Amino acid sequence: MAISEKEEDEIRIRMREELERKEKERLEALAHLKQVQQNDISFNQSEVDADKRDELRRIEIAEEEKRKFYKEKGYIPVKDRAGNLYWLTKEEYEEKKHRIKSKHSSQNKTELEITEETIKKSSKYLFAGLLFFVMLAMIILVATFIIG
Repeated sequence: MAISEKEEDEIRIRMREELERKEKERLEALAHLKQVQQNDISFNQSEVDADKRDELRRIEIAEEEKRKFYKEKGYIPVKDRAGNLYWLTKEEYEEKKHRIKSKHSSQNKTELEITEETIKKSSKYLFAGLLFFVMLAMIILVATFIIG
C-alpha cells in the first residue's frame, strides 16, 4: 500500500517538529554554557569543565544521531554559503543541482555576450588607433619629403 501525500506530509511535519525541538534543546544548552561562563559562578574549575564536557558530549551525540538518521533515510548533506548544514532528499538535491546549473549557464551566457561586446568595442578602438597612427606617419613622411 502506497503512502498517501497526507501521511507523507504528516511524517515530514512530525520529523521537522522533532528536529526543531532538538535544535532548541541544543541552543538552550549552548546558551546555558555561555550564561555559566558569563556569571562566573564560583564552582570548582574541574566541575565546570566536567559540566562543559558533558554538555558538549550531549550535543555531539545529538548531532551524530541526526547524521545517522538522515543517512539511513537517504538524505544528502548540503552546506549553504554560511556553512550551515541541512539535509535534502535525492529529489530535492537533484532539483537544487538543476537550478544551480541553469543559473550558472544563464550567467555564463550573459558573461559570454558581455565578452563578445567588449571585444567588438575594443576592435573598433584598435582600428581607429591604427588608422590614426598610419595617417600621422603619412603626414610626417610627406612633411619630411617637402621640407627635405
